[in-house]
Amino acid sequence: MIGPLVIVLDASVVAAWYVSQPASQRAREAVPDSNAVYAAPDFVLADVAAALHASGAYGVQEVLGVLERLQADLVLEPISGKMLKAALAWMYHYGLPVRALLPLALAREAGAPLLTCDRLTVERLRDRGASELLKDVVLLA
Repeated sequence: MIGPLVIVLDASVVAAWYVSQPASQRAREAVPDSNAVYAAPDFVLADVAAALHASGAYGVQEVLGVLERLQADLVLEPISGKMLKAALAWMYHYGLPVRALLPLALAREAGAPLLTCDRLTVERLRDRGASELLKDVVLLA
């Protein structure tokens, strides 16, 4: 039996569901498949909370409500040693923040595509010759 489709999301996609930005509509439309399992590194909750706060449109109770929904709707994966090792290697090789690379490490570990709105990280990886890392990355921005 084939298991469910796993799709990894980073904080940029999840935040775009709640904070209006150019990629918000595409981010919302990109996850309609109720048969898929949506996964993210567990620190995405903190990043989304920070984005909601920075938007000025959410108070503490609203942020807590969003985080509760996300905990129910996403599979939140702790950072494994394998993920950290890969992300650190890429950080040193490509000069990008480890936090931006951990969702990619999760996607690679899960054999799943990564959805992102983080155009800057994708462009920097592409410019630095990391096209192999980007083969299963879907840029929504």
